[in-house]
Order: sequence, then structure tokens, then C-alpha cells
Amino acid sequence: MSAPLSTTLGGALQRYPEGWRWSDGTPETRVRDMLLSEVAPNFRCQGYGGITYVEIPAGWRAARHWPGGRIDLQAAAEL
Repeated sequence: MSAPLSTTLGGALQRYPEGWRWSDGTPETRVRDMLLSEVAPNFRCQGYGGITYVEIPAGWRAARHWPGGRIDLQAAAEL
């Protein structure tokens, strides 16, 4: 198994490309990443040199930018 992409809880929970695992290798299916591309699919994402940039549209709070016309509160807090 490759090195983890990131860790939390003092290294006990580790993030790999295929998902989160405990340090003993047990998969943790109750934890998942919240990607902006999932919660706000109308935001344009572009990759350059291994880094993804998200274009946040003017008026991003408008219902038309969000699935079902509802702003994702976690995403809005991060923006």
C-alpha cells in the first residue's frame, strides 16, 4: 500500500486514493471526502500541474449553482 495522502486523529485515520483507512489497514467506510465538485457540480474545475483550481462564479449563492437549488452549508462555509 502506498503512503497516505493525509492523516487525522494523530495518524490513526489515514486517507488513501481509494478511501479512508485506520492505521491497521481496516477500511473506514463511514468517512468520506466532501469534494466541492460533488456538492457544487456547476462550479468549473480546471487542473494545472497536478493542482485543481475551482472557479467560483459571481453570484455563487444563487440557487441555480447548487443541486436541487439548495446551497450546501458546509461548502458555503468553506467558500
